[in-house]
Amino acid sequence: MEGVTQLNLEVIGKLRRDAHLKFLYTGRQKGRGRHRLYDGKVDLHQPESLEFVALVEKDIKLYSSRTAL
Repeated sequence: MEGVTQLNLEVIGKLRRDAHLKFLYTGRQKGRGRHRLYDGKVDLHQPESLEFVALVEKDIKLYSSRTAL
């Protein structure tokens, strides 16, 4: 995705209904063991966990992650 945006191209895509999306972990890591990568699953049926960005079209809303990535 980053390579596409660096070329000033737009990404057009569509997710499956059963897509398993996760929030990235941004908290402090513990000293031992594998570092934590994810902070939980994104629930697309509860958009309160996401930040509303804009109304793209009549029935299409754009949301962003709750944390800056």
